[in-house]
Amino acid sequence: MPDRLAYDEAMLFAAARLRVPDPELKRGKIEVVSTKTTLGAVERPWGIEGGFAVVYKFRTYSGKFRALRCFRIAMNQDMQFRYGRIGPFFKLHASDITADFRYYDAGIAVEEQGKPVAQVYPVIDMEWIDGLTLLETVATLSRQRNTVGFKHLAQQWSGLLQRLRSCGMAHGDLAAVNVMVRPGGGLVLVDYDGVYIPEFANLSKVLLGQPDYQHPDVIERNFDAYMDDFSALVIYTALLALADQPERWERYARLDELGRLLDSNLLFTLQDFQAPQTSALFRDLEQTTMSSWTSGRLVEAARALRHACTQPVNEVRFPVQWLGKQEQPTSTIVRLPTMIDHVANGVSKKQATLADGGVSKVQATPPVRGVNKAQSTPPVRGVSERLPLPRQPSQEAALLATFLQACAADDDEAIAAAYEEVNNFNHYGSSVFSASQLQRAQLAQQRRSALARFRVSLTNRRPLQIATAYDDHLLQHTRSVTEREQQILMLARQFQRAYEQDDEITLLHVYEKMQQRAYQSAFIFSHQERQLVQHAYWQQATLVTIRTALARDDDAHIRRVYQAARGERANTDDLHLPALLPRERQRIDKALRSAGIEVALTQKELGNALELALQVQQETGYPMSALLAFRLQKAALRFIRQQDLTDLTVQIVEQTDGNYADVRWRWPAHPLIKHAVLTWSTHRWPLHLRNHSERATDEQHIWVEREGQQDRQATQDQQIEGAYLFPIGSATHLYLQGYTALRDYWDAGERWFFSDGLEPTSRQCSNCASLEE
Repeated sequence: MPDRLAYDEAMLFAAARLRVPDPELKRGKIEVVSTKTTLGAVERPWGIEGGFAVVYKFRTYSGKFRALRCFRIAMNQDMQFRYGRIGPFFKLHASDITADFRYYDAGIAVEEQGKPVAQVYPVIDMEWIDGLTLLETVATLSRQRNTVGFKHLAQQWSGLLQRLRSCGMAHGDLAAVNVMVRPGGGLVLVDYDGVYIPEFANLSKVLLGQPDYQHPDVIERNFDAYMDDFSALVIYTALLALADQPERWERYARLDELGRLLDSNLLFTLQDFQAPQTSALFRDLEQTTMSSWTSGRLVEAARALRHACTQPVNEVRFPVQWLGKQEQPTSTIVRLPTMIDHVANGVSKKQATLADGGVSKVQATPPVRGVNKAQSTPPVRGVSERLPLPRQPSQEAALLATFLQACAADDDEAIAAAYEEVNNFNHYGSSVFSASQLQRAQLAQQRRSALARFRVSLTNRRPLQIATAYDDHLLQHTRSVTEREQQILMLARQFQRAYEQDDEITLLHVYEKMQQRAYQSAFIFSHQERQLVQHAYWQQATLVTIRTALARDDDAHIRRVYQAARGERANTDDLHLPALLPRERQRIDKALRSAGIEVALTQKELGNALELALQVQQETGYPMSALLAFRLQKAALRFIRQQDLTDLTVQIVEQTDGNYADVRWRWPAHPLIKHAVLTWSTHRWPLHLRNHSERATDEQHIWVEREGQQDRQATQDQQIEGAYLFPIGSATHLYLQGYTALRDYWDAGERWFFSDGLEPTSRQCSNCASLEE
């Protein structure tokens, strides 16, 4: 399956790569974030990468946001069937508690390294849900000590469970990170890999859920409509516990020194479920003083959950009498549409109330956004039409002042917390805020969500997840990321770049930094990442060994070391050592190819040995070793002696300025023979040339260079003709001897080897009485 980078590239060219039939998507565009690098700003698609998929934020042609989910694991036929059936079921039966989505088996064409053509993979087109996860909402309400908000969440959760029960479905992985809280307070389930619907009655389970929300014997859990009951009771009990005492969050949640979330559980952990009789949390909850409806229900829920921990997993049931049952509220919501302006201008609380024409006492439950009347949640028995907000105008003014102070301080955490305290799940409506204030508050919420995602990745400690979870667009200007978190992110991104660029030397350097005491606990590595690190260590050791061999300048030793290293990587033809310098690679190449020269010399293939030696020297820039150069000199001498000119003829031609010798001959077939020497005299045969001598330059030694080059595939009897015309003054007869010449390329000076000249047709006499000397 494609990796994140391959999907990113496909999304950047969505118009050409998307195969979905929806023109809104085909004509849309991926949202991007800009990252500053040493090469300038680099844009990459906005996406969140999980263990099984990458989710991208996509803007349709009409401007609506959608979430496109691209899978990183293969979608088998079973999962394709399930997603194909879940979508229509949600739309018909559960549209108010699920995100609208559509599964496309042929979704997007992705180009992958090593594959000649683009492959088409599935895509899920989902509704983009604005808001926070239930986990983020719980953290916010806890900081605010907002008991009313928790009671409202418990109401919403009970209503969601009733909806699940009424349509006979189950989620399979109920957890605070798999529930979104819309701006209006409605809850929406996300992540549908493990969903059960009645049509799946005979199918097998897909996943087991997150341990901190599941029964200790979850592996034995049936795949049916009741498989969520344990985790539903866990979340319900946690919400009641926080509604009773919000400060329990600080006592039982995993937080850092600044109070920020380090894990995704809601108070309870798997250890609590495995040993409820010794759990401090269970003891705390069951000893709660039952002074209100909430505390009374909390004690009941804690006892029910404790009992469920010891029951067989398939006998656990969420108490049906609690579905839709909630506390009867008595307070009303105060609406202050102009309060924030009066606070900003320093108007007193009394003046603000008067300016607003008094405080309205009428309150109705706001409709859930995006749900029509036919799809709305059925009335919950025992729940009033009114929701509580026990705030007085003076308190509200103070909250609004806190919001303005947070904006002035540019504190995203404080802005989001103050906004949500004022807004209280949108019960006031956004009209209390100006457009710019509302925009700033929403930005703060987005930054806080991005920060939560980033910190969840920090708890997972996987460097590649940390590197991709950080949202540069939202977080680069926030002050909420600590210096240590920035340092961890920097290391994670350095590791990511080295990993993606296959730069194993840099990867090893970064890995060693990660293993320092200050960061050792911040990272854990996958099997593939550990293998890459081990390979980098091997590379480093191999590099030292090879460079030591290069320093000896011994071809045979270099070959032995290199081939031994290559033997450790038997599945490759070559060693991938990026740190080797170009000159080092050339020296290794010369040593390896020298073996072929030695083989050719041993087998008396003199011409081939000489050709290969010249080619190696030219291409690598390295000379032959002293011993091999000596052997090549001897080979050159033996080779050239057998390469005489043949069919040599000479004719004296009379011209107006004197006589000329018109000489013609045939060259040897071998392409190494590129030079000839014609020696001549008018009164006797010239002396034989002395081998391994410098080039003679007098007029009796005429050097001729062969024009063109003979085809290497030619047979030995295919020779080409040579010709040369030179002046001889008034001479009327001529003694002529022809030789081939081969330069000694392994001598410091310019010395030449010559053929023997024993071939009878390599000498000629023109107008001589006899060829006898």
